[in-house]
Amino acid sequence: MAEVERRLSDLNDESVWSCSGVCEDIGECCEDEVKGCCCITWFCMVLILIIILLSCSLETIDSTKQGIVYNTPQAILGASISTEGLHFKPPFGEFLLWPVLTTTISEKLNCLSSDGVTITATIAYQFTVDSTYLRQLTLDYSTYDNWLGFVKIKSRSGIRNACAMHTAKQYQEQRGQVQIDMFAQLKLRLQNGNMRANLLDLQLTQVDRPVSYEAAVDAKESAKNYIAQATNNRAQAITIAETELLKIEIDANKTLNTAATQKSITEKNAEAEAAVVYGRYVSQAQTYYTVRSNRSMTSEGLLAYISTRLIDELGNMTVGLEAPATMSYKDEL
Repeated sequence: MAEVERRLSDLNDESVWSCSGVCEDIGECCEDEVKGCCCITWFCMVLILIIILLSCSLETIDSTKQGIVYNTPQAILGASISTEGLHFKPPFGEFLLWPVLTTTISEKLNCLSSDGVTITATIAYQFTVDSTYLRQLTLDYSTYDNWLGFVKIKSRSGIRNACAMHTAKQYQEQRGQVQIDMFAQLKLRLQNGNMRANLLDLQLTQVDRPVSYEAAVDAKESAKNYIAQATNNRAQAITIAETELLKIEIDANKTLNTAATQKSITEKNAEAEAAVVYGRYVSQAQTYYTVRSNRSMTSEGLLAYISTRLIDELGNMTVGLEAPATMSYKDEL
């Protein structure tokens, strides 16, 4: 370096460039000075080349990336995976970078349900690249973007397979199960397609059905509500009628019980009165029998005796008789 600085200082000195006398060529006149200029030029060129080679041989990989070194001039793909940090690479080569973090893809696609209804499903799913197969994926798809395009294509196929497993009604009533089946079918499709993607989760964020189908479902639900309302009203009417019937039956039972009680009382009173009357007649019959026996009366005599006593006991008596015979049978003029 001291020699180089000396030569540079010599070059800056104007006396060095001035030739004393006339020379046949420039080499005879300024031989030492020209050699010094060539050495400096070559040194600068080598230094610039070294700097260029170093800048082309070093590359920093971000913490969110991982990559495989690729020797571009010789078309040689490395075998090891490089992660975060500063790494050497072949001159004019590059690192083929793949993400380390989770990738989220949102899809909005149309598919058919098992009953033939077109469903528009909005889905988001998350996955990571299997680093153990990073070299093979690079050989198959060259770059991450190419690989991601095939992942999206095969993901749509798996999601559509899951869509065909459920009816349009189940998308509303069993949305959780639909999401589980979509996750299973998507994972199976990526595995069978050798995409080497680790599927982490899937969300069914929105389900849209045709307007005509929604109108038919609303009409059906309205009809079901009307039927349920009519059923409830019928049950209420039956309950009210049964309550009224029970009330009437209770009142009827009260009336029947009252009538039965009155009947029993009337029967008892009648029986008592009949017993009294019967006893009276028995007593009178016994008396009349005794009188007839003691007085040796005939039936006609006994009747006369009874009539006499009857008239004697009455204060007065009114006897109804027919009118006397007509005194004149002559027609009136």
